[in-house]
Amino acid sequence: MGLVYRAYDPPLRREVALKRVISGVFTSSTERTRFRFEGEAAAGLSHPAVVPIHAFGDEGGQPYLVMALMEGGSLAQRLRNRKPGEGVPALEAAELIRDVALGAHHAHQRGLLDRDLKPGNILFDGQGRPHIADFGLALPLEATFSLSRSMAGTAGYMAPEQVGGEQNLTIAVDVHALGAILYELLAGEPTFGREEWLLTLQRVRDETPPQLLGVRNGVAVDLETICLRCLEKDPQDRSPRPRRLRMT
Repeated sequence: MGLVYRAYDPPLRREVALKRVISGVFTSSTERTRFRFEGEAAAGLSHPAVVPIHAFGDEGGQPYLVMALMEGGSLAQRLRNRKPGEGVPALEAAELIRDVALGAHHAHQRGLLDRDLKPGNILFDGQGRPHIADFGLALPLEATFSLSRSMAGTAGYMAPEQVGGEQNLTIAVDVHALGAILYELLAGEPTFGREEWLLTLQRVRDETPPQLLGVRNGVAVDLETICLRCLEKDPQDRSPRPRRLRMT
């Protein structure tokens, strides 16, 4: 939906990230509403593992979002730089997911469902700390309206209920995404490989991921148990108990 630029903020003399809607002057009212919701949702969060929002505005009819510049690149870039099947050390993977999970929990406590947690949306600052970015598909957990309740997300990190187009989504969707990212970190490959997206959706819906211990040696049984628990097909079987949270 958007393009992100490296920009300079003259009054505060700092570099920032500037996001604009990709359709520019042709931005529709629906895109404008979605983009504004993204800005408002992210601005309502304040956590070390969430990219800070500095400003939201409109210039010449084109909305923009100003965020802290994350100079360390994305987790997706880091994974691409590793050899196929080369996983991240288990302790490093666990600590990274712990930090991202705390950021996601912060969003859940404030009534926000991300729906698109994935390596491409985990950015690192100059000190190597991870931050959740891009709430473009986020939804209020207690919404009485819908900006988009249709199937949305990124195939390899979607939960089965997302693939099925279920409308009554819970925080278990984000728990599943965290499990999929942890699996990829440990195994060096996505949960269901790098298949064409339609086949990946089918596998997410119907298949059980391979046991990590059969894919990579040296993964602790407890860590594998946590990872596979997050990837359970039934949201009720994931941890913690899926529930809708009150807005705070």
